Amino acid sequence: AMRAGGLADRGTIEISTDSVVDDSCRNIRVVISDTGPGLAQDALANAFDPFFTTKEPGKGTGLSLSVSYALIKGMGGKISLVNREGGGAVVSILLPVVKE
Repeated sequence: AMRAGGLADRGTIEISTDSVVDDSCRNIRVVISDTGPGLAQDALANAFDPFFTTKEPGKGTGLSLSVSYALIKGMGGKISLVNREGGGAVVSILLPVVKE
């Protein structure tokens, strides 16, 4: 969650996709990055835990990333969250390509 002040202070979000080979399996990778402040170390360590939130009480349930984690893992994929050098956060999602 990027907290932006006025219009001039708004951050940006970038989404990119590519195809990668991991463990001899072809995958689709989706990378979502922002120019926000990044995450504190405790937030990075607990981000995928159910009910963990950095929002004020009553403003969030803390379920979005834990549900995303479970769904992606259930599809045989991986998700990671890191801080970007220079500020911001990066979420990387790797999903296997299934042949019919």
